[in-house]
Amino acid sequence: IITNNQPEDFQKLPHFFNVIVIDAPCSGEGLIRKDKNALDEWSEENVVLCAARQKKIFEDIWQTLKPGGILIYSTCTFNTKENEENLKWLAENLNVKNVEIKTNEDWKIHITITNGIKGFRFFPHKIKGEGFFISVMQKPEGEIFQNKKPKKYFFQPAPEKIRNEISGWIKNSESKKFIQHKETVGCINNEIYEQVERVVQQLKPVYSFLPLAEIKGKDFIPAHELTLSISCNNNAFSVLQLDKETALKFLRKDDLKIDCENGWRLMRFDEINLGWIKKIGNRINNYYPLEWRIRMKI
Repeated sequence: IITNNQPEDFQKLPHFFNVIVIDAPCSGEGLIRKDKNALDEWSEENVVLCAARQKKIFEDIWQTLKPGGILIYSTCTFNTKENEENLKWLAENLNVKNVEIKTNEDWKIHITITNGIKGFRFFPHKIKGEGFFISVMQKPEGEIFQNKKPKKYFFQPAPEKIRNEISGWIKNSESKKFIQHKETVGCINNEIYEQVERVVQQLKPVYSFLPLAEIKGKDFIPAHELTLSISCNNNAFSVLQLDKETALKFLRKDDLKIDCENGWRLMRFDEINLGWIKKIGNRINNYYPLEWRIRMKI
């Protein structure tokens, strides 16, 4: 699920998450070697500002982590204010405890210990990559707040007729709940449906289910997201295996000349799904998303 929310908004979901990863906004010192803008934007004032913002994020999300849950904190910066000093603040104010992580000396990670919490520093002159910092902590065990089931549901069940027509498009359809949101039909795994409902009712969802098709009158336009899903049942569709040149033309949304019968075709190259076309008479409509097309010359 992708949402567009401030950290404090997640407080509407107390004791909801087993694991939280904070890839914190930081002063970006680990990027200075490769990004001139990172150096231009750096200042001591920005370091102080980032450290304060990181503490605010900790406070905002802390109650959303279940007791016994794991908190992973990372920055792409080197200074101690945004790294070890934040670990010290966490240990003193939120009572986190260290999670032991095995490392290999060959990885050339520099390990620090602050109030019993390990921090792992990755320096660009020692590793293959840019600089960053990471630490793994655990929330103390305790009583878990029981989230109530929603009284009303955000998603509407897909009509049985539609469900019967498209259920074969995905594998293990019996493990999915088919829903309709506006003009889109999609599915969500049964085992997480209640959790998804809680999230979309409390936050601002951007992406929260697997789209299968868009309803156009009596017809369905298969969703591009379906082609990229491991749940896609390729056997339910007419498949065209493309050579490299044709595949690149498809990804550029160039005019295609393909000999096939009318109707929808799933385009594949090298055992990978690429997207959809629809043949109508002498015309081939390319349904690859316009904003994703390859624009460079190949």
